[in-house]
Amino acid sequence: LVRSGATLTITEDAAVDLNDYFIRSTGGTIIVESDVEIDGLVSTMKNSDSEVIGLYSDIYEATEHYESGVTIEIVSGTIAENIYMEPGINVKGAGTSSTTINGNIYFNYNNDGATLSDLTVNGKITITNSDYVDLSKVKSTGSSYLEISGSIGLNITNFTSNISRSIGIYEH
Repeated sequence: LVRSGATLTITEDAAVDLNDYFIRSTGGTIIVESDVEIDGLVSTMKNSDSEVIGLYSDIYEATEHYESGVTIEIVSGTIAENIYMEPGINVKGAGTSSTTINGNIYFNYNNDGATLSDLTVNGKITITNSDYVDLSKVKSTGSSYLEISGSIGLNITNFTSNISRSIGIYEH
């Protein structure tokens, strides 16, 4: 933890391996210089000013420490993990051709105002009783589909699915 008043600077010469752990700010400053490679890094949490406030070896831990309005940026690559969205959280990949989630994504019960963008999902996306969810530049592959139930005000743009038997979106 980087406590209030402390600064952690990760330079390009540093060797950092998260090894199933995380680095999180509790009021301090985290600076990651450009071209730094952090082994085991899966997601970076940034505040509304795009300042790094957390480095995580998985997405689950990042969503557990979220604050409304933060963005969790997922690195390029394939990540085998389910994602449980939270209200007001923004989860963003590095692009549909760069970031793939092999797992399901859940917007369950009052995850209002959450955003998912710029990634491919090889699993089901479920939006249940969560309003004003935003899906943008999301690709669904394999037998994946989007299931919507009891939600209003959704904004779904640039959603693609390669399911041949249907359009890949189910609403009930």
